[in-house]
Amino acid sequence: MASRQCSVFRCWGTFSRSGGCRVSESGIYRILNTVDEKVYIGQSQDIPARLSKHARTLRLGKHSNPYLQAAWDKHGESAFLFERVMIVEDLGCLDSAEAGWFYLSGCCNRKYGYNIATDPQAARRGVPHSPAAKAKMSEARAGKPGRPHTAASRAKISAAHSGKPGHQQSEATRMKLRAIFSGRKFSDETRARMSAAASSRKRSPHSAKTRARMRESALRRWAK
Repeated sequence: MASRQCSVFRCWGTFSRSGGCRVSESGIYRILNTVDEKVYIGQSQDIPARLSKHARTLRLGKHSNPYLQAAWDKHGESAFLFERVMIVEDLGCLDSAEAGWFYLSGCCNRKYGYNIATDPQAARRGVPHSPAAKAKMSEARAGKPGRPHTAASRAKISAAHSGKPGHQQSEATRMKLRAIFSGRKFSDETRARMSAAASSRKRSPHSAKTRARMRESALRRWAK
């Protein structure tokens, strides 16, 4: 991995546009609470700009991380250090570098840090939606039909599933289905449709031996 450790900057102002260190650098940074040593770890292709944004949203009380914002509000700006801890020149290595710092710092453990997401490759993974957010998403989707697949898309889906065994039902599901269909009586109209559909299918009759085997196989499947 093309990376190197670098000296940390002890003040977020070091990254201001007027500062001498306003050079775009990719890598890993952290926000350290000097009161309790808790940290927030992040990655960026432009660390100075990213840290400036963190500081700006924290000052406005609008940071996306509620734990970090609460600590900022409690301890004040002077308690926090904004630090660049590693430069990563190969952008393809940012995720793995951040994952390493997640592990080393324990920042995803609420005792040691403020990070919510646990997977650098999926920023929202592990982040629960608030009731308000879920309500908004539900409202936005209400009454909207799903996007229909194109003919090409349907063909790809069909090809992908061709030859694959069907979904294996759990024992609980099989028990529910057995209870639902056990002793069920179909209407005359339904039986007529089923009979017509079956008679339209051309197939050779099964021998008594084959029928016995099919019956045993079905009983074994349902008994599992």
